[in-house]
Amino acid sequence: MSIGSTTLRNELLQTAKSLTEESPTGIFLTTPDAIEQFTSAASRLEAITPPMTNREKEMLIGDWELIATTRQLSNIKASDITKNLPFNIKTPPKLSDSIRNSVTVLQRIRTDGNGDGSTTDINRIDHVIEYTPLTLSDLIPESSPLSAIRNLNLNPLEVSQSKVVLIHNAEIESVEPALRTKLGLKSVILNVAGKSQYLEADGADIFGLNIPSLGDFANSGCFDSTYVDENVRVSKGTIGFLEEVRVFVRKDVGIDAAMKEDNVSIESIDEKEDEINVESEADVEEKTEESMEAASEADAEMKVEAAIEEESTASTDEAEVKEEVESSTETTTVEPVAEENEDAVEAVTSDEVEVVEEAASDEVDAKEEVKVDETAIASSDDEGEEALETKKIESMTSKELKKKLKAAGLSTKGQKKDLIKRLQDAE
Repeated sequence: MSIGSTTLRNELLQTAKSLTEESPTGIFLTTPDAIEQFTSAASRLEAITPPMTNREKEMLIGDWELIATTRQLSNIKASDITKNLPFNIKTPPKLSDSIRNSVTVLQRIRTDGNGDGSTTDINRIDHVIEYTPLTLSDLIPESSPLSAIRNLNLNPLEVSQSKVVLIHNAEIESVEPALRTKLGLKSVILNVAGKSQYLEADGADIFGLNIPSLGDFANSGCFDSTYVDENVRVSKGTIGFLEEVRVFVRKDVGIDAAMKEDNVSIESIDEKEDEINVESEADVEEKTEESMEAASEADAEMKVEAAIEEESTASTDEAEVKEEVESSTETTTVEPVAEENEDAVEAVTSDEVEVVEEAASDEVDAKEEVKVDETAIASSDDEGEEALETKKIESMTSKELKKKLKAAGLSTKGQKKDLIKRLQDAE
């Protein structure tokens, strides 16, 4: 879920919450202004919601509590609903909180329509309308002329709760371009719970009615799920000639918990993005250092190889000169005169010594060049490391700088530039 869709989703939930609290009919929004605000908030969320997938189809399964809904005739504006109310009433009368909160609607989307659990496809949807009985004191205010009968008991069987369950056959018609569910009313069950000896405390079915199929127009309809996540669902549909926009939350989650969970998710996303950015910067620095070290090592190896090659060449030249001298010495004709022989030997020996000295001198020079190059490379590496360390310190946040200074036993007071300089001096 992106941050943008999360923001618009929370906006829709907050709109639904505030409107139902002020609505004269509770979760059933009927005033033109409420309908306009609610449907507009839903449309803004739907506009940025990506196409539905099988993931959203699977998330449909479960129990969903209706938190707000609008219902109006097709092609009829919301402002026309209350235009012709009797006695020139602009809005329906507002009911008391106890009356508005006495009715809850639950939608159960199931996969066990045949009762054998053999399928994982959605094939049953139950609409459960729960009603908590009211007393006359809930209906009649103390200031009313009828206040004398406020304590009259109209619930002799002590019914604590009753609910009507509308059981539908269901089928997912499509996932794209719309996640559409078709349903047809199959049966109606009345369940009553009470405290008297005639009723069960946990409730029992006291009435049931099977509805025969009368075609697509009599007891069927469809709805599109335009937004679905783990805890919130938005649907638009038609029941007969009525168009509906409904918002559900997962049962036992509630509006406040759903919005709080989303805020935690946004903070988690921000924290993860910060961690990724920090890790990326560290990876770049590490790779830069590795590249510089690899380049320095490669240069050093090349220079050492070149020096060894020069040394090898010098040794080869020295060997060739020795061979030539020996060959020359062997082929030299010994003259009868002893003095001439001695001069020739001295000349050959002198040449040989000179060649050997030159080769040795070349070898020493090559080794000295290698040492100088290695020293220069080491110096370059030290300078590169210092530059990287300086750059790393300058990119730290004030919090990270203070943490480093505190670990080094140094003062953490001053502006960021003072902290940077103090840490650089310490490093």
